[in-house]
Order: sequence, then C-alpha cells, then structure tokens
Amino acid sequence: MTSSLFALLCLSTRREVRREQADGESERTAWSTHNPRELVTWRSCHEKHVASAEAFDLTDEPTRGPRRRLVLIGDSLMESWLEQTYCHHNAKFRGASAVLRGALLQSHWPKPLVLGISSDHTQHLAWRLRHGELTPRIAANPHVLFVLLIGTNNLGGGHLPTDVSRAVEAIAQTLLNSTRGRVLVHGLLPRGDAAKRGGALAAAAGVAKPLCSFVPYIEAVNRALNASVLGGGWLSRLYGRRIHYADCGSAFTPPAQGLAAQPAGCGKRRAANEVRVDLMPDRIHPNAAGHAEWIKCLLPAIERTARRKYLGADG
Repeated sequence: MTSSLFALLCLSTRREVRREQADGESERTAWSTHNPRELVTWRSCHEKHVASAEAFDLTDEPTRGPRRRLVLIGDSLMESWLEQTYCHHNAKFRGASAVLRGALLQSHWPKPLVLGISSDHTQHLAWRLRHGELTPRIAANPHVLFVLLIGTNNLGGGHLPTDVSRAVEAIAQTLLNSTRGRVLVHGLLPRGDAAKRGGALAAAAGVAKPLCSFVPYIEAVNRALNASVLGGGWLSRLYGRRIHYADCGSAFTPPAQGLAAQPAGCGKRRAANEVRVDLMPDRIHPNAAGHAEWIKCLLPAIERTARRKYLGADG
C-alpha cells in the first residue's frame, strides 16, 4: 500500500478506529495521530528505518575480531540523537549527534543504529520491530546491545502506568526471545508538560483535570521496570546477564524536585520545578546540553551491560 492510500484509508475510517492497546502491536492510526499527513510521514520514516537496519554494518574487525554493536530503539527521545523528527532534521536537537559520536568514539563503540520515531507508543514500536526493523542479521548477532526507551507517549495518550510497564517488559522479552543480543531497559525520563498534555491520562486515572504532573505516573512505570529487571525480578530470573536497567532521569531533575515542594496549581512555574528547562527547553526533549548530561549516565550503563561477559544466546 502506498503512503497516500494508507493516509486516505485511515482518514476515511477515522470514526471506526478503536483505541490502541499499549501491550499490542499496531501501526499508527487516527487514534494516535494529529492529522492524516502524520500517518504518511510515520510510514515513510518506518520504511527508512527498515532500510537502515538492513544496511547496518555488522562486519567484524579483521585484527580484533567481533565488534560490539549498539541499537537505540524507541520514540522521539531516541530519534533526537539523530537530530531528527519523523526522519527529518530538527534544529532544536542541533549538536546531539556530535555528543553521541564523541562519547561512543572514546569507548570504542562504532556508529549505532537508531530506530526511534517521534510520538511512538509501545504498540507502534512492537509493530515496527515485527515488520522489518529487527532484521534476521541483527537478531543473529550476539554482540548487539539494544537500548530500549519507550512509553512516555503512552502516558500522554491516556494509558495507565501498569499497562505501560507491562508493554515495555513485553517488548524487552520479545527482543530477548527473538535475538541473541542484550537489552538495556531505560526508565522513562521526566517531563514537565502535564498541564498541556495530561488530559487523556487524567481521564483514564479518574483524577481532576487538568493533570498537574506526570511525575507520579512516570515514577510508577520506572518502579515496575526496575523491579522486573533488577533484584531478582521475573525478567532477571529468565534472562540473567542479558538484561539490565538504567534510569537517567535525575540528570534532568532540579535538585529541589519533589511533589511536596511543588507550587500550587499548574503551569510553567510548576513545570520548571519538575524538569531542568535549561536541559529540556520544551519540558520533554533534551537539547544538546541535555544530551551531554544524558550520555554521562547512559554510557556507563551501556558499558556495564556489555561487560556482563558475552556467552551467546544463553548468556
């Protein structure tokens, strides 16, 4: 199906589109997009990711043997490392690619494969992986390390934390069952746009509108992910050293952050107390300085996961 036909079909059936489920697999539909053009752009970006995955260099170094490979998968937060939104350049992320390239070069990681698409939910990423972005070549390589960051848009779309954490865990399990690689599950980053984007979650959670903070919901997701991946959780018991967890949210949180310290009401003053606006000017995406702080946390977690002694599929 061409992109234009895809958009027309979704537009014509807008009233028939059902709510997408976090723990399922779904293309983007009218339920999760703002306009028909976005559907076309999403499909085009997915097709570019499929091509990038198929072309991803997995050759070993002639003199040093197998090389480690990094695959970053998720939503706009991962896509921002490419300085892109829907596979098109976005100036607000200028400098992010240089930050990533410099950090990985120092640690002898080759250029990563980035499979992020803006505004994606867990169900969209699950669909993308099943439809070409997770290639047989990547799946068969035991030296691939996947960094998984997804779920914040589910909260913005009205999915509850329990549904989001289970969906992230399901994607991690799919990666571990379908590949020989390792998975670093990344906790959700803080965001300070609840007054603008929290309506759907407020309705789903049965709380008064407007929703003034995403903080407790993000914390609930991250607690669940931490419990399942670390400390003898069910994913840890099943997959051992092949799975690890990282939470880099503190890099974006002001020192005085805490619900008790928040100003009354909603709005910019409260948001400024939930995220560092010097690192997240739009209160959800890091700028170049934010990416520099993020990689200081993320790279050690990547190294810890990679150093867990490669033993192949049962490692």
